[in-house]
Parts: sequence; C-alpha cells; structure tokens
Amino acid sequence: MRPLPDASEQLEHELHTANGHFVYESGHHGDLWIDLQRLLAHTPHMRAWASEIARLAYPQRPEVVCGPLVGGAFVAQFVASELGLPCVFSERISDADSRFRVPPSLRAIVGEARVLLLDDAINAGAACRSTAGDLREAGASVVALAALVELGTDGARLGAELAVPFHVLARRDRNLWRPDACPLCKRGVRLSFDLMRC
Repeated sequence: MRPLPDASEQLEHELHTANGHFVYESGHHGDLWIDLQRLLAHTPHMRAWASEIARLAYPQRPEVVCGPLVGGAFVAQFVASELGLPCVFSERISDADSRFRVPPSLRAIVGEARVLLLDDAINAGAACRSTAGDLREAGASVVALAALVELGTDGARLGAELAVPFHVLARRDRNLWRPDACPLCKRGVRLSFDLMRC
C-alpha cells in the first residue's frame, strides 16, 4: 500500500459543510453539518482515502474491518478491499436508541478476530462506541479506530477509551449539546433540518 500524502488535503477539499441548528443521529444537537452522502459518492476519491486509512491501520494487524451502517459500512468495504480482509457491518437495533449490533449471520466472522472499527464520520461517537461493545461481546478485539472525518474531539476520546490508535484524515470543530442543554433551542432557533430524518 503506497502512502498518499495528498489524501487528507483532497478530503478537506471535498468536504461540504453548513452551519446552523441540527439534530444528529445520536440525538445530540449541534451547529455543523457535513454532506457525507455527497462525500461518499466520490468513488475514485474514496479509493484514495481508503488506501490511506489502510496504510495507517496496517501496523495494528487487523483481521476484519467493521463499520456501522450506513456510511461507515461503505467506507469499511473500501478499506477492507485495500487490506484484503473480510468486511462486516453493524446495524442500529431500533430507532429508539443508538445501540448497534453485528447481525447474527456475520458474528462468526468477527469471533476472536482483531477488528479495525471505522466510520465515515465520528461526531458523538455513539455508533462506534456501541459497535465496539458488541464486538467485544462477540469475542473480538478492536485494535484500531478510524474515520474519514472527526467532528470535535470525540473520536480521539473514544480511541483513548478503547486504548487503541485513532486514525483520521480530516477534522472539523463544532459545538455539540444534549437536547435539554442546547442553547440554540433555548434561543428559539429553528432546526435547519433534522439529520435523523434525512
């Protein structure tokens, strides 16, 4: 795998963001939105970004790559292809919470494996945190955490919690609040749109 020194710069160039008042998939409120669907549509660029993540994660010797649906699973497939490894995904158990689980038909693949866990973007980190817990229950060990984009610092925090390296290609600052503590709600700022329903 060749190093791609321009992968991060290329990703930064392709990030389309907007400021406003948003509800994220985790249920938190925030003031920054990234158009991840548009980002993932750039297939040639995705190969370059996946190659760079694969290069960064290779020293941790992963045996399986896992990403939460939807975006993380797409990125995981690209990275797994670069590493020549199996790829699995986790899915949300219910709309009522942020718990993710590897489907029963894929659990045998992750049993006792060294797993690279990644997402397209890590914001509050709820999907990856839940997936990491489920992987442990399945007998696997997470050996690295990665993302194309980190919003705030929760990706690095989750990597520290898991005691694994965190690899990321781009970062963006943002404010993140619990719904009951959102200053934008308290000021009556209307939602720009609800990411949970997009």
